Amino acid sequence: MKFPETINALREGRRVAVQRLHYFDFASGPVHAWEGFGDFISHDNRTWTGAGPVVRVEGGGYSSGLTAQNMKLTVAIEKDDVSDRIVQAAINSESEIYGRRYFAAFQFFDDEQQRLDAYFPYFVGVMDRMVYRATATTREITLNVEGPLVRKKTPRLMYFTDRDQRRRKANDGFLQFISTLASKGVTWPKY
Repeated sequence: MKFPETINALREGRRVAVQRLHYFDFASGPVHAWEGFGDFISHDNRTWTGAGPVVRVEGGGYSSGLTAQNMKLTVAIEKDDVSDRIVQAAINSESEIYGRRYFAAFQFFDDEQQRLDAYFPYFVGVMDRMVYRATATTREITLNVEGPLVRKKTPRLMYFTDRDQRRRKANDGFLQFISTLASKGVTWPKY
């Protein structure tokens, strides 16, 4: 990915800042949030609403080993700033978030908080669950987002049958004789 406006700003000696963008594909409708203040419109005409520095991000990287990473987004707000309606929505959020898309991106800004170039997505995942925790002074909502490789070893929910195979690909007869093999011994390879 190239960043010509950002590179030119740095060459001219201007200060360049970076902010994180969050896209949540909730069942009730998508939410575009960023960690700044106010609204801004990105290059693809999406309006991103400022959430301020209330989001704490943990994980979300990609490792070179065989482990998949999750990302945790935590919003901690003063107890007086959260209504009971928001708390109940967080507690009963499974139908709203489970299995829905999420991505995080970086956006570069210049000294006057004008965007430079297009945003750069660095993490794409699927929202898993939301956990609510209250302390004496704050309320925290933590969203767990699974990365694309988390469920790679989990088998897909399907059957090894002709009917299931034809539901996916109507003209595929690869499994048409599989039911006849249930009580048969097959010698393979034949010499």
